[in-house]
Amino acid sequence: MRGMNVLSAMLYLTTPEEGGNTKFQGAFNGTGFEFKAKRGDLVLWWNCLKDGTHDFLSHHSSTPVRKGIKWNAVRFFQDEPSKCDMEPAATVKVPDHINKPQKTEDIPFGYELPVGQSPLLI
Repeated sequence: MRGMNVLSAMLYLTTPEEGGNTKFQGAFNGTGFEFKAKRGDLVLWWNCLKDGTHDFLSHHSSTPVRKGIKWNAVRFFQDEPSKCDMEPAATVKVPDHINKPQKTEDIPFGYELPVGQSPLLI
């Protein structure tokens, strides 16, 4: 049995100058929550409830990037639904001297995609 998507991890590789937040629309009883994209931050979230069923409140999207560029890396962890009742760590912290905002002029390749490539929309 392959299992289900139990946990997701997103690592922000850049810091957009404006926009590009990760928005969890259903979090906190429907009031929602936006996580500001900042280079070096790692966001982890459960995709399932403790009873092993899918947590629809884990659905998320990105707000538009208004200025700069946003790159991130995402890893999905699949396992048996019984793993959904494990207690997560409270926080993961990156030292401030490593976790610095990135300006547009610091991005080595600018904003343009190579010829023939299009953005991946999820």
